[in-house]
Amino acid sequence: MTEVLTEMGVLIDDRRPAFETWLERKLDGLADGIHAETEHWLRTLHVQRRRPPGTRALKPPRVAVRITN
Repeated sequence: MTEVLTEMGVLIDDRRPAFETWLERKLDGLADGIHAETEHWLRTLHVQRRRPPGTRALKPPRVAVRITN
């Protein structure tokens, strides 16, 4: 249904990505310097700009495992 409405130009998906909510929650309360460096690192892991063809970005639970282990 959303594809049809989007094609018609009557639906604008303005939902906030789940990663943004997760990231904000995890970084809340960190010191500024640690916050900035950790945010940059997590966004890099999430996006993986230099990933091999055919691979996908990490989902938040996988990123969380790397943080806690």
